[in-house]
Amino acid sequence: MHESDPPQEESVAQPDTQDCLGPELQECPVCGAVGLPERIEDHDCLAFLDQQGSDHGEH
Repeated sequence: MHESDPPQEESVAQPDTQDCLGPELQECPVCGAVGLPERIEDHDCLAFLDQQGSDHGEH
């Protein structure tokens, strides 16, 4: 039975990227927003930070 264990370990050692449901998310280095790379490139940092501030104030 020990002979079957190493192949199972090898398959588990595969990168987690195969388990992902979609493309890798990216974080904006300026404001910390996380999203799809194409959306991060085109987002408004000030609007994101303003939204984050108002979200924290409501709770």
